[in-house]
Amino acid sequence: MSEFDRLFHDLDAAARDFRAAASDLDAVLERFEAKLTALRIETDVWLTDSPLDAHELSVSASSVATRVERQLGYAPDPRPSVAGRCLCVRKAEVGERPLSERVEVLRVIEIARLRDAKSELRQAALAKLPLLLERMTEQLRSSTEVIRGLEGSPGADPRAL
Repeated sequence: MSEFDRLFHDLDAAARDFRAAASDLDAVLERFEAKLTALRIETDVWLTDSPLDAHELSVSASSVATRVERQLGYAPDPRPSVAGRCLCVRKAEVGERPLSERVEVLRVIEIARLRDAKSELRQAALAKLPLLLERMTEQLRSSTEVIRGLEGSPGADPRAL
């Protein structure tokens, strides 16, 4: 067997292993999304402080550091003919003011389903899924407290709203 034959044999084996792993990843994401759908969560959640990747850092005249990044989230399906929510990847321009710890989305460039994203982004998203679940839980608990606070406030009759 020549050196090239051996290299192509190794490459073929690696490609088969990768396709199998990618298929497994897609199945994991599909099951994860199905569980979220079953919970009937109608809240958008984006991991703005934990991007999947970031590029093109610049500083504007107003001293705002901006960059383009991809963020994982759970939001309405971006396909026009499909209702419901799904795991999404959002490409957004974000900005950070000096002495601020908060990232602000300045402009959404595009939103796509995570399952339609490149393999590298799907892999990066897999590591962030626990954080997404934590954020979703926090956001729902916070919203529940606000609603319960309104119910318990003096003179707040929900029928009057």
